Amino acid sequence: MSIYSISAEIDNFMFFTLDDLDVCEKMEDFDIEGFGQPLKFSWVAPKAMFIESDSGAKVLPDITQWSGSDLVLSEKAKQILDEILKDSGDYYRLTGSCKGYWFFNPIIRLGNEIINLEQTTSSYFDDGSWDKLKNLVFKGDAEKIVPALFTLEIDRGVKLYCNSMLKEKIEINGLTGIAFFAKN
Repeated sequence: MSIYSISAEIDNFMFFTLDDLDVCEKMEDFDIEGFGQPLKFSWVAPKAMFIESDSGAKVLPDITQWSGSDLVLSEKAKQILDEILKDSGDYYRLTGSCKGYWFFNPIIRLGNEIINLEQTTSSYFDDGSWDKLKNLVFKGDAEKIVPALFTLEIDRGVKLYCNSMLKEKIEINGLTGIAFFAKN
């Protein structure tokens, strides 16, 4: 089974954002570090919006990302992907101009114990700081237990990954807004 990182296609689709002030007012215990695992704060639907991307794109996506490790799904995408995503995370409502969209917080973070750290490679910025995972190698047959959507301990949960089953389901159904990059 192949593994992919996921990125929003902001050159072709509108950019998703949350109203920071509304988030802080409605969720006093909000903690951005809490995403990528079951939320430790109460979700109160914040105002959310799509804005024109830097490239000038004005097309709404079926699926996009927020903060690199969370998904935002249209009602159509939620209905199509619900069966494959249901064990990978939690859905939360949105308000504002994104009222028909759902915030999806993946709750599965795979630990380093199933990753072959000697064969997994990363790229680094010129200053030596970590940039991104280039190649992901699992130990033994651990790849067979990889869920549809997950984050990784190795990159502190800052990136979202999926297996080939989720990628194929998205492509077969013509859902737009995210791009996939092979990691193995």
